[in-house]
Amino acid sequence: MAYGLQPRPMPLLDKNRGGGIFVAGKLGDLILEGHMAKVTLPDGTILEVSDGATVRQVAEQIGPGLAKVALAGRVNGDLVDIAAPVADGATLQILTPRDEEGLDLMRHSCAHVMAEAICALWGKRGQSPNFSG
Repeated sequence: MAYGLQPRPMPLLDKNRGGGIFVAGKLGDLILEGHMAKVTLPDGTILEVSDGATVRQVAEQIGPGLAKVALAGRVNGDLVDIAAPVADGATLQILTPRDEEGLDLMRHSCAHVMAEAICALWGKRGQSPNFSG
């Protein structure tokens, strides 16, 4: 399984088409003031979040403990970066090291960090290790 996680571009709202007010938050965050989105969690709970909220922001809304350990998300079945926005009506699973898939993601990322360190020390370039379970 490839783990090329990339944040999806955030859709911008055109004020001429019934838009809202953009409010700048932390760097990279964009929240629509006054608009809410409904997100379905794995247990069936429907959570209301700010429209355009990221996976990280949803995790923070659920709880600070989850936000600290969140690694990535699965939005409508697609693996996404924690900085990816969650659209209205989406299903969301937040991956942590406690999940098998989250643990695989962590191992894969650590393998890349280790490979970078080895290349920096010995100047060799090659393929990173492949973990298959």
